[in-house]
Amino acid sequence: MNNNYILIAPKEYYQLTPEEKGEVCHGCGSLGINVPDHLLGLSIHEACNIHDYMYNIGETITDKQEADSIFYYNMCILISRGSSNRFILSLRKYLAMTYFLAVYGFGIFSFIPSMENYYDSIVSHQMQEQSQRYYRGIHNENS
Repeated sequence: MNNNYILIAPKEYYQLTPEEKGEVCHGCGSLGINVPDHLLGLSIHEACNIHDYMYNIGETITDKQEADSIFYYNMCILISRGSSNRFILSLRKYLAMTYFLAVYGFGIFSFIPSMENYYDSIVSHQMQEQSQRYYRGIHNENS
């Protein structure tokens, strides 16, 4: 089996020192929730670390979604390279989808350091939209 593979990550990730990586990359799980970093014996630790790093540098919901998608892709790469049995490969891909759905649905709590800032940005954006609609409504009435 070929042990060479390429995982997708920002190029800066590969330039981190072990100390820098240790500060932001904690493997699978977060917020005190311990999640196995293997799928039926296959390590996905590096995919989890890349995901942690991308959450750490991300700033928008689009960044979060990209990190989640790359996490799933990287798990699939590891599964494809590390599974010689098709039955085990199928089970691992099922588990990888479970991990993906978990971060997609609940990762927002780890992605946004302060939910207050997140909600403030949503409210601010909604208020801007409302004020733009309101202004156009008044402008159209006076035209």
